[in-house]
Amino acid sequence: MKRRISAVAAFASSALAVIGCTSSGPADPRPEPPRASVTMSTGGSDATDPPPGTVRVTFDTPGRDPRPIKETVAPIDAATSSLSMDISSVTYRGVVCGFSFRGAQRPVSPVRIAMTGTVGARRFDSGGVAVSWVGDKVSAGGTSDDAGGWNFLADATPSRNGTGWVVQLGAVPKSTGDADDAATPTDVRCELSSDAMFTSVHGPVGYWAGFATR
Repeated sequence: MKRRISAVAAFASSALAVIGCTSSGPADPRPEPPRASVTMSTGGSDATDPPPGTVRVTFDTPGRDPRPIKETVAPIDAATSSLSMDISSVTYRGVVCGFSFRGAQRPVSPVRIAMTGTVGARRFDSGGVAVSWVGDKVSAGGTSDDAGGWNFLADATPSRNGTGWVVQLGAVPKSTGDADDAATPTDVRCELSSDAMFTSVHGPVGYWAGFATR
């Protein structure tokens, strides 16, 4: 299993550290106002039928611009066991998605984070990747999806772009070929779930997805 997720481990060591939890660039002490009012639900991941309250996020690629990944910020209007986002305009064959909790309290540990998507006629699905923590000590997991041909690695960390706690998932196809266009997803969904509830005390939440370098 360690060999099978080595590609995404290398990916995550750069992607999650560089852009995960909106961690690149200087912190902005000014709170970002909510840009969407969202009532979350507990629907499952299905690219053709998004759960009510799913946040729409545009894939962000800062490239050489030293700034954080752009976030779409929304409150948690009602207690829910699931938060989800639909990611459009993906420009890279790897994807990192994350949820930045900006509230007074962190969500209850453990949680599960999952990613599904389409590449050509093929679907990939990480399943729920477990992430837990005690204080800042994090126990996270990875998985290899043989059917869809992708690897996944999850993590959690304090936000380096201000106060808050971030849960994120990196994904990369196992193929190392140069056919980037053929391996670029046309749709991606990222979903965070918990046996406990996400409530207003954990929000607002910054939803983001991207990859910092090409």
